[in-house]
Amino acid sequence: MGIRELKDLVGMPVVSNAEAREVGRIKEVLFNPGANALFGLVVKPTEEETPLFLLPFRGIRSIGKDAITMESLDATLSFEQHVEAQEISVAGGYLSGMNVMTESGESVGKVDKITINDDGTVASYHSTTGFFGSKHDIEPSEVVSGSKEKLIISDSAREGAARSVVA
Repeated sequence: MGIRELKDLVGMPVVSNAEAREVGRIKEVLFNPGANALFGLVVKPTEEETPLFLLPFRGIRSIGKDAITMESLDATLSFEQHVEAQEISVAGGYLSGMNVMTESGESVGKVDKITINDDGTVASYHSTTGFFGSKHDIEPSEVVSGSKEKLIISDSAREGAARSVVA
């Protein structure tokens, strides 16, 4: 199973298994911090003059080494008509910048990178902390909740991060 950064998906081809062809390329990645997974992918179709479409998370079959696959074009939605996708897009896809805070209310940095598994779920969040920019990984199991503004982690996750920075 491969792990990759969300930003690395941009430009990848999208292949429909039913049509046995490339139907477009990823234009934008939309992330859902509340679900610890992709929200969906904005796809620029291969046909000129065709509007962008949204491949929602549930429509993704696999994130492969060379392409992202889906079963068929039936899995897609109109990007222009999907209000929530539009809002996430305007916010930069929620790919980084979320403040990381413990359940007890201690601010411990900002998310600067998100890596995902082949199934679109989060492998880890990477956070930068403090003036000197010490970095640490946050496992999805350590995340209590997430929104477009904050990622709340367990107090024990903060203690582990503090130990790894000191070590």
